[in-house]
Amino acid sequence: MRIGEGWQRHWRRLLADLWQDLRIGTRTLAKSPGFTTSAVVVLGFGLGAATVMVSAINAVFVRPLPFPEPDRILNVVAYGDGPSSTIFHPQAVVALARDNSLAFSALAGTRETPGVNLASDHGSTHARSLLVTAGFFRVFGIEPQLGRAFLREDENDPSVVVLSHAVWAGHFDGDPSIVGQTVRLGGRPHTVIGVMPADFWSYEEVDAWTPFRPDPSGMDQNYRLIGRLAPGWTAVQAEAELQALALNLPDRLRALAELPAGVPDGPRMGVRPHRDVLADRSEGVVWLLTAAVGAMLLVVCANAAGLQLARAVGRRQELAIRSALGGGRGRLLRQLLTESVLLSAAGGAVGVLAAAVGVRGLAATQPQLAIWGLAVDALVLLGSFGIAIATGVLFGLLPGLLAIRSGPADALHDGRSRTVTTARGSWMRRSLVAAQVALCTTLLASAAGFLRTFVELTSSELGFAPANVLTARVSLQGPAYTSAAAASALYRRTLDKLARVPGVQAATVASNLPVERGLNLPLREAPGGRIAGSVDWRYVTGDYLRVLRVPLVAGRGFGESDHRAGAAPVALVNEEYVRRLGDGRTVVGTRLQATVVDFDDQVREVVGVLGDVRTRGVTATRPTVFVPVEQVPDELLGLIHGFFPVSWALRARADAAGLIPSVERILREADPLLSITGFRTMDEVVGGAVAATRFRTFVLALFAAAALTLAAAGLYGVVAYAVAQRTKEIGIRLALGASGRQVTAGFALGGIALAAIGALVGAGAAVLVTGLLRSLTGAQPPDPWTVAGVVLVLAAVSAAATVVPARRAARVDPMLTLRVD
Repeated sequence: MRIGEGWQRHWRRLLADLWQDLRIGTRTLAKSPGFTTSAVVVLGFGLGAATVMVSAINAVFVRPLPFPEPDRILNVVAYGDGPSSTIFHPQAVVALARDNSLAFSALAGTRETPGVNLASDHGSTHARSLLVTAGFFRVFGIEPQLGRAFLREDENDPSVVVLSHAVWAGHFDGDPSIVGQTVRLGGRPHTVIGVMPADFWSYEEVDAWTPFRPDPSGMDQNYRLIGRLAPGWTAVQAEAELQALALNLPDRLRALAELPAGVPDGPRMGVRPHRDVLADRSEGVVWLLTAAVGAMLLVVCANAAGLQLARAVGRRQELAIRSALGGGRGRLLRQLLTESVLLSAAGGAVGVLAAAVGVRGLAATQPQLAIWGLAVDALVLLGSFGIAIATGVLFGLLPGLLAIRSGPADALHDGRSRTVTTARGSWMRRSLVAAQVALCTTLLASAAGFLRTFVELTSSELGFAPANVLTARVSLQGPAYTSAAAASALYRRTLDKLARVPGVQAATVASNLPVERGLNLPLREAPGGRIAGSVDWRYVTGDYLRVLRVPLVAGRGFGESDHRAGAAPVALVNEEYVRRLGDGRTVVGTRLQATVVDFDDQVREVVGVLGDVRTRGVTATRPTVFVPVEQVPDELLGLIHGFFPVSWALRARADAAGLIPSVERILREADPLLSITGFRTMDEVVGGAVAATRFRTFVLALFAAAALTLAAAGLYGVVAYAVAQRTKEIGIRLALGASGRQVTAGFALGGIALAAIGALVGAGAAVLVTGLLRSLTGAQPPDPWTVAGVVLVLAAVSAAATVVPARRAARVDPMLTLRVD
């Protein structure tokens, strides 16, 4: 009983002391509103950014996926010679694994499409679609909210569709009788058999799912395999089974899938958790931002510690009195830490409010993160609370230890206090400021690396003129436009009318726009010969060269006769084609033939060479072949429309965006079932190709600017504090004949020296950090001139932050100073 009573008294005393510390800390902070407000704002900024990143990490890596037993959902992958793998497989692999695997209770193949036009009695809209085999929804353990999922027999006659909840609620106004109704997808009638729940997602946002049956001999390699492990099976056992199944593939398919001809030395087919595959698209952004936020949070902590240190040194007599009255060092340290934690908790509360806005902004600017449902939920709040407490302890511990090191007699004696406690505080404040400058240098150098990459991307020669060009993307997937005659008729009707719109100089249609990838096709060296390489294959019609202002280097462009049915097959190639596949000879007049998986394109004569146009982003150019749409074989045309939307492009005399209403009206008059995916200017298309780099550059620059501001504030505070502490010394020096310029230079040089030390340490860290960023994101390391620019910026800011308070020292009145004592 006595032991129990002792513990109760001990806990009651601890709680009473804690309550007392909280009350005293709150009153103490309230007495210093300037200091408290500054610290809370600084901490709120850092903790708000940290909360946003905790939300991203929680959503992408921690929070369970919204499916039953999500850890048993696996993606089938194929390994090459190295550790890298691909999630894409030939149709034959999909058919073989789906029909023979025992390791999965459900295994489904999928293929993304460019989207289709969805038409019904409610109008028409563009629908993002996904082809799936039966069992797809069973993989995720989710049943439709209305109707049913796909059955095996649905694959034989794929005229059924399952709609997303968003399309059902939006386009169909939540019609409860939607199941059984007929809609048109890509011009084909489909019966709605189900509607998925509102929170269902698998890869990305999808509006409609349609079934397909994988071809056991299909060689086109654009399909995924995803499955749910059967009870009693492990991932290792599933890999072994898949590897054994792969040995049953014909040799040509095994080579296409990069699988060994005999018994493999190591696993070539494997599995990866579904979360890992999904996270591949997001982890680069998440970890980059996390590193930037971490550096920023350290700068915030150093800045807050500097504020606490200055305040602790200023309170040395108060603490000495409390110590003389019986307060132990542990008790005083706990009080100071309580005040620090109160500050960080208040900053955390401000940060959570800021994070609620920041999370929405991050999701809006990064669509690959939006699908994860970023939110400041209970787990995020718990993590943010932990970060806030740790931050409070981190920036409060060292100042607190320093404040309690001096004895009461030392602190109560003014002269001793200034020589002992103040000296220690000054050393620590200088160290904290140097650390801020070092972190700021690292952030600035990293941002400069991304800025260099971004400048190179945006200033690279594109090979065409994007200004004043408007584009409209439309899906032509479906039976209506699988023949060259039908597609050509649509293009002629629309291009003739568009050319007569006031303000339009020229119009064209292309299967793929510049900076966006085209259809990758192998090219035969000669008709019937060996494969010489692969090309980026595109079709065009209308005045393509005039719209995009692509230069004609040799030969001729397409004429009106080339756009007629039955014309001799011709092609245009680019300069990269000449360099890589031309063998140093003149290619005009030569013949080429592209080959697809199951058939060959026509033998074509090269009639002209175009200047290089960027075809994979804004820096890469592949050998490219352009052909008139009228000469495209129907089977190949259907394949193209199944993979890519087509784009109308118009060159305007002035405001391209002002043409949108006219373009939309003409396209809808030509075919009311057409749904325009979106209007973009070519400047926006080019901007989309560098969007990821632009976002990373902006974020790092934002954090670097914030860090630079805080580092400048820290420098200012150090010099201002030194001036305040040495006022009497300054007065004596001025009275003995020192000039104001000498006093100013002395203090300013001290601050600049701190900045120089921090910059040197930061430059060394930046070498390591930028090397890591280059391996992860492809960003260029800053060159010597860029580093010189970073140093110049730091020098200018450091000079401004130190000279202003240093000049105050020169204006000290010696007589007033010497009268103080």
